[in-house]
Amino acid sequence: MAALKGESESLQPWYRRRASARGIPAHGILLILSFVLIILSLALFIVVDVTAPAVVDMALFKVRNRGISYNGDNAVLTLGTFGYCINWTPSDTDTTDLTTQLPICYRGNDYTTAAINRFFSDTYIPFGYIARLTPALTALHPLITVLVFLVLVTAVLPCFIPLFFSVVLSWLAAASSIAAVGCTFSLALVTRSSLASHYEYVFGYGTAIWALLVGAISIWVFTALLTTAWWLRRRSTRRNSAKSPNEPGSVHRVPDMDASVESQDIGVPGEAARKELPQEEHTRSHELFDTDIRQQSRAESGAEERHEIGTPERSKPQA
Repeated sequence: MAALKGESESLQPWYRRRASARGIPAHGILLILSFVLIILSLALFIVVDVTAPAVVDMALFKVRNRGISYNGDNAVLTLGTFGYCINWTPSDTDTTDLTTQLPICYRGNDYTTAAINRFFSDTYIPFGYIARLTPALTALHPLITVLVFLVLVTAVLPCFIPLFFSVVLSWLAAASSIAAVGCTFSLALVTRSSLASHYEYVFGYGTAIWALLVGAISIWVFTALLTTAWWLRRRSTRRNSAKSPNEPGSVHRVPDMDASVESQDIGVPGEAARKELPQEEHTRSHELFDTDIRQQSRAESGAEERHEIGTPERSKPQA
């Protein structure tokens, strides 16, 4: 039975044997890994987009002024993607007090310098310029979120949208993420270095800036995976089209052909060939096979009779 099974498997076209042996193709595994990273990066960039002023306590980076106390609280400048907020935290001298001040938030460049000058007034540190520059440098963040979402949509619909579009969008997202990470971290490092010699100001990185970095790394990785998956699928498609059984001159077996004829052409026993036929063809192939055996037996018996008749004539001596 094992031999017959191996013979029947050898009769299958090469592309079917390869698909059954490998299970999930290599580009399919890469696409699955890409989907996981795409969803992860999309979630992280959504977190980056909902920073201050959308969520007051979530920031790319923040500056605390512990030199000025307002009703027992220190002011905290929270910088986000779409603007900034001036929040409050208990001062170091009186940590028992709870913050009772409401945060002051501004979107984009729409802010009054009076609020910043009141709580972050310094001749050598342009807090107003930093607050105005942050939304301009982080303008790529929502664009990257849209690009990653489009990559996800095009990647999950390979039957309707070619994978090539996902690859192009992923490269655009990767290039934008490199620029976004460079601009955001450059601004954060410049602000930190300018505050290093001022004891009253405390610089701190926010949660969103690390989400930005991890999300950008995820974009770079799934861009490489999608590109590799697209290349493997393209190579497999070319190979299948070059060796397709539908092309002229290639061998293509018809399941309904006579089992005895197929076994003679390929050199496989008739029983193994009949196992590949559909169930309803077994009876007909068996009858044809028995008919061939009977005809072959009759031909052999007729040849033996002619041989016996002609033998005495050849054995008589010549006169």
